[in-house]
Amino acid sequence: LRKHIDAGARAQWEVQNKDPGEEFERNWWLNGRRISPQIMDNLAETGDVLLFSSKGAMPKVIQLASNSRYDHAAMFIKIKGGALCVLESSAELGVAVSYWA
Repeated sequence: LRKHIDAGARAQWEVQNKDPGEEFERNWWLNGRRISPQIMDNLAETGDVLLFSSKGAMPKVIQLASNSRYDHAAMFIKIKGGALCVLESSAELGVAVSYWA
């Protein structure tokens, strides 16, 4: 856990000290910017959990029913060769693995 907290602090420092046009795009989180796929590829490890707060009626129902601000979860996995993937379940696809970038 400490490793991830430290890595997140380093990534946040890099975000604050980079030109937004270089690696980061404007977004609503992490001080208003998005982590680049390259940095996420270096930070993420198998088992890291992604939590989502989506907009819309069904996500709101899920949030209310679960008494949570999150409505969806996924998990990072690194497959053979080191490619970063996301394991998640959806109503449309069932359980699926997709490449992160």
